[in-house]
Amino acid sequence: MALRMSFNNILSAILGYTELSLDDVPPESQVWHNDSQEVLRAGMRGRDLVQHILRFSRHTEQSTSAD
Repeated sequence: MALRMSFNNILSAILGYTELSLDDVPPESQVWHNDSQEVLRAGMRGRDLVQHILRFSRHTEQSTSAD
């Protein structure tokens, strides 16, 4: 559980700072804007993956305790 929380904290910082940078980067700056969007998408995929792993581990724990 602690590892998941640490990973979520790291992802939260990445997502938060990327969102802040997108506010400062003008959309006309295609390279920076597109790169920032990619970082944001990757961070969201990472966040979703952590949630998927958590659901899987809970399911596994429940299955093991039922045996």
